[in-house]
Amino acid sequence: MKRMWSVLGAGLIVGLAVTPLLSCNVIQGDLELLVDEQTSIYSPCWGPDGEYIYYLLASIWGSETGSLWVIDLETLETERITGEEQEIPVFDLSPDGSEICFARASSWLYFIRTEDGSLYDSLLLDSVIYYISSNPPRFSRQDPDFIYYLSTINDSILLHQIKRSDESDKVLLSLPRPEHITRFNISCDGSRVLIGDTIYSLKGNTSVSLDRKLGFVDWHPTDPDFLVGTMADGWLCFYDLSEDKWSKAKVNPYKPSINAEVRFSPDGERIAVTSKPEGGEFTEYALWFFDPSN
Repeated sequence: MKRMWSVLGAGLIVGLAVTPLLSCNVIQGDLELLVDEQTSIYSPCWGPDGEYIYYLLASIWGSETGSLWVIDLETLETERITGEEQEIPVFDLSPDGSEICFARASSWLYFIRTEDGSLYDSLLLDSVIYYISSNPPRFSRQDPDFIYYLSTINDSILLHQIKRSDESDKVLLSLPRPEHITRFNISCDGSRVLIGDTIYSLKGNTSVSLDRKLGFVDWHPTDPDFLVGTMADGWLCFYDLSEDKWSKAKVNPYKPSINAEVRFSPDGERIAVTSKPEGGEFTEYALWFFDPSN
């Protein structure tokens, strides 16, 4: 790969044995268990300095809502941010780490301060958000005044851009509606969007179809040509769009494992991933830290 990956070792480290898959380059690294509460962990989001990870901890087994927590990566101490009475779904974190955004009741966006867990703002959308549980609204990485979401109308799926300051709602892209979408994310510079298995340019009529079926996908925080996604059998898959080049890493803490969500650190050199044993209960995901070493 063309990037240098740093090594951060702390806590319980599990070495990875990586074997080649297909014709991809293979990335090696270490795993560290961060949080395992015998329930569900969703929406891992790195703080802007890379020292904290915010996440959603399900309130009860099998729930897709819960409370907002944060873990200090230096001490591995966790802290609950929202109260017991405040159930939230999957969310996105603002670039400066000051707030989270989530959707509820189909057409409402809500905003919570990470400092004290207070719900301080809401916004009624023009359209119904498509598939909230897998596709939370996304902050622009360049300007948190802009937020992206998907909606559907008739046989089309639409990409929207909201401007919070004036509550304007602009449709950026209209596509034929697929049967099901589990992948939606905006590149760091706002020039591209991944919807389903295709990357669309927002600055021209071009698109690139991925030749691999990825699960959850995250864009690199500084490189709009680079992304990571989850695959079956405990693999993470990295794609360099500029070189049309794939790499893989075996992130398999439970041997075998299923990885659900994956997020780059702010410097793009480390990865947070939620994982569970293959064949285990559907919602029992723990939070792991993957540190590539090559």
